[in-house]
Amino acid sequence: MGAAPPDTARAQIHASVAAVRRVLRAAGAAELLQTRPAGYVMALEPGQLDLEDFGDRLREADRADDPAHAAERIRQALSLWRGRPLADVKADYAAGARVRLQERRLTAYEHLADLELSLGRHEQLVDELSALVAAHPLRERLTGRLMLALHRAGRQADALAAARGLRRALAEQQGLDPGREFAALEQAVLRDDPALAARTHPAPRPGTGTGTGAGAGPGTGAGPGRGPGLGAAGGRRRRAARAGTGAAPAAAELPALRLARLLRARRRAGSAAGRTLR
Repeated sequence: MGAAPPDTARAQIHASVAAVRRVLRAAGAAELLQTRPAGYVMALEPGQLDLEDFGDRLREADRADDPAHAAERIRQALSLWRGRPLADVKADYAAGARVRLQERRLTAYEHLADLELSLGRHEQLVDELSALVAAHPLRERLTGRLMLALHRAGRQADALAAARGLRRALAEQQGLDPGREFAALEQAVLRDDPALAARTHPAPRPGTGTGTGAGAGPGTGAGPGRGPGLGAAGGRRRRAARAGTGAAPAAAELPALRLARLLRARRRAGSAAGRTLR
């Protein structure tokens, strides 16, 4: 239970609502704020809420068969962002909502990076991903994509430096090591594994969803520090347990997320073949 409202609470609300009405009236949108028996409501038309527009464009990207078209839709969605979400809101709910919104944005960037990498646009991605990793140094999936873009751009040393940066940040801030998939990708970069090579033609769109933070695919509801997928320890263990030993598709046909699993599968298949020969 919170503190009892002051005697002037009703007058304060009326004054605030009147101020909002003046702003809306000046913008030619006075009808948006409507009075209801229980209080007030913003009656928005489709396309008037940027967050709704953001989600609509991500869903369009999910439905697109062409990865270039899907990437364009995600870029359009991300272009709607302006600074920190709910920056001027000081209500109790704002902090949690801000984290969820930031998670949706970063998940969209990770999905976009998968698409752009599958299209061979690794060099164009480097600067964009570098800035995102600098702002979110604990996010394994984001760093993994940066490493792959750098490696494909012929910058193996920089890719390994990015991996060391993540390891250092995780150790200092959380006392943790990266997950298995990230470590496998790091080792593949160190070996200059041919499986990391870029495609020469567009790859199929990764079958991932972009829901509201905790949706299927990239947005699996991980916290703001350790992102979903490569960043979620439980997910890492489950995916490692599911990694098969049978024939795997060509590495170039897979998005960045699956490369580490493919490398492990190949090693296991090789070991099995060696035992059979002996």
